[in-house]
Amino acid sequence: MYIYLGGNKLQYLHPNAFLWLPNLIHISLHNNPGLQIPTDCNFMNSRSLSSLDISRRNVISVSVETFAKVSSLEWLDLRHNNLRTVDINILRALPKLSTLYLYGNRVQCDCQLQKVWRYCEDRNIQAGFRGKEPKCDTPSEVKGIEWVVVEKSQCLVSNINFYRDYNNTS
Repeated sequence: MYIYLGGNKLQYLHPNAFLWLPNLIHISLHNNPGLQIPTDCNFMNSRSLSSLDISRRNVISVSVETFAKVSSLEWLDLRHNNLRTVDINILRALPKLSTLYLYGNRVQCDCQLQKVWRYCEDRNIQAGFRGKEPKCDTPSEVKGIEWVVVEKSQCLVSNINFYRDYNNTS
């Protein structure tokens, strides 16, 4: 079962709204900028949900608690939000995740994001969307460069140092 609620000016969804839909596979909530995505409790409770689109929503942050009740999630679309970073523990809490779209967020390329990038690489989690990869917004020396730049960097005491020619990410 697929539910498309994109562009409906939603502001709130009860976490158990979809709990009793055992065949629910995909929910699209894109382009609902007023929809609140909690970071202190679960956003949605679904045992069967494998695909969630919350792109174009002005999401500022997400947490492990946000996705605590959707552990079957394989595909998560967070494109074109206002995320600065992603907690590595979110990925660890979603063991079936194979696709994580982050393009269009102004991510901070730091040691935390380096862990996320490496986790995605090690587990073949697709992070790009139609050939577009997440791009760094900060620090200034890598602004506008795809997040693969963190591969060619080293973290020392939570500070990231970029080495080599980071304009050449191949």
